[in-house]
Formats: sequence, structure tokens, C-alpha cells
Amino acid sequence: MSTAISLHAVDYPRQAGTVHAIRHTVFVLGQGIDPALEQDSHDVSAVHVLAVDAEGQPVATARMVIDPASNSGRIGRMAVLPAWRNQGIGRQLLDWLGEAARERGLGRLTLHAQLPALPVYLRAGYLPAGPQFDEAGLPHLPLQRRLDGTMAVADDTAAQAALACIISTTGRHLRLLAPALDPGLLDAPLVLESLRSLAARRQPTTIQVLVDDPLRIARSGGLVLALIQRLPSVFCLRQRDLERTTSADALAVNDRGYSLARSNADLPEGTAGLPWRPAAQRLQQQFEQHWANSRECPELRPLRL
Repeated sequence: MSTAISLHAVDYPRQAGTVHAIRHTVFVLGQGIDPALEQDSHDVSAVHVLAVDAEGQPVATARMVIDPASNSGRIGRMAVLPAWRNQGIGRQLLDWLGEAARERGLGRLTLHAQLPALPVYLRAGYLPAGPQFDEAGLPHLPLQRRLDGTMAVADDTAAQAALACIISTTGRHLRLLAPALDPGLLDAPLVLESLRSLAARRQPTTIQVLVDDPLRIARSGGLVLALIQRLPSVFCLRQRDLERTTSADALAVNDRGYSLARSNADLPEGTAGLPWRPAAQRLQQQFEQHWANSRECPELRPLRL
């Protein structure tokens, strides 16, 4: 099976049958959802996207319902045929609809994520926006993504989601200010998996990491430090000059305008731009000032036996 796919806007009056056939397979046959819930009145006016394979066969679909009153879009009906899952198609659908929202000048996107698919949405920049609830008999979590500014990060889940998004959207350069390598955040499964994937890319990638307390980090060890020590060609680790700063802040910023700033590295609360270039540019400048005055960390070099 070829994994090459292309995405196209749907001409709903002409292609409604194709869209609903995919949704029926995924939702009704696959998840046991009431057939009456598969379609609704929003389908006619929604923005639909269709993914097709190299032979032109439809394999996935999703839609965005626009609310002019709130200048926002609600993404839903994300459906990927079983044989095509775990190949990044869901992320491509999200990115396509995100770009469609930007082209229409929308400021915010919302969606209700089924829990098994939650990592896909979190890595795409959608942060939790409320408690878990049931919809069509299945557990969901409300998520949102702001397109015209920064978003508040209120808890551990949101901080992990924002950081995983920043890491996974990095082009070639990621900058991290993590005073103690952010235990509980950088080593969270969602974040650590994203960091490992970035470090393992074939294309040249640079990950600059600033820390405050190398001795504490060396004593604690952990999976993040092990990853950094194993890949010195990717990671560049240095200590911040604490005589030039009294802050205990933390930040992450990549080369595509995605960023997370936290005023206290021991707490998850902060502000994320996913992406928002004004915030990213400010944080990059802040990081580079710290980097220019930093020193090497011989305490964290791997032992050569």
C-alpha cells in the first residue's frame, strides 16, 4: 500500500456521498455510534477536507464549522479509515483545516477529542479547554487552539501539550531554558517521545539547552539527561550565568514561531504561542542573551569508560 496521500477541499453537493461513506465506516460500523448522529445540519455549510491515496481513493475526511459570531471554527468528524491509521493523516487533516481557518481570518479553533486520539491533537497545538465529558457515548476532552495570539497554560497537561507541540513542529533549531531539565515536564511520555523523534531525524537538527544547576541534574540523572548525553551532535548543553539573572523562569522556542514561557520553572503555568511569532522572537532574543553569557557543563559530560 502506498502511503502517499493528497488533501483536497470537498465540493459537498457533489462529494457528500464519499464523505459520509468514510464517516459511516469509522463512526457507525467501527465505533457503534447511532447513524442519526453521523450527519447534521452543519454539513451543508461546513468546510470539508478529503484525503485520497495515490490512486485517488478516499481514505480520510474532516470538517470545520465556522461561527461568525465568535470568529472561530469548530473541527469535527475526523475520520480515517482503519487501514490508513498511524501514518500521520490525522495531523495532516488538522493542519489543512488550520490553514483554511487562517485564510478566513478566524482567531480560534475548538474541537472535542476522543481520548485515544488525544496525542495527535496535543502535538498539533490544541490545549485542554475544560473537563472530560461523554459525547455519543464516548469520552472526549474539549480542546482549543488560538490563531491570533498566545494562550494561557494552566496545568501540567497543557504545559506538556504545548511543549510537545513546540518540539514536534521544530524545523532545524530548538532552544530550551530548563533550569533543572524540568522534571515532570521534559520527561513526561508525550514530551519525551517528541524529543526523541526530533533528535533522531536524519536532517541536521540543533537543540540548545540551558540549565542552572548541573550538579543537581547529574545527581538526579534521568531519561532526558541520558538522551542528551547519548547525542552530543544534536544537543548542546550549557549553564546559564546566574550572576546575570535572578529569575527562575523556563522557556522553549523553535525556529517556526512556536513558544512556551513560564515564569517559574517549578510550575506548569505560563503562556504559549502555537505559533505566535511576536512572542517567539522576544523569547529567542532572551535565550540568545543568556546563551552568550553561559558556560560549558563538564559535570554533565558522559563518562568515557
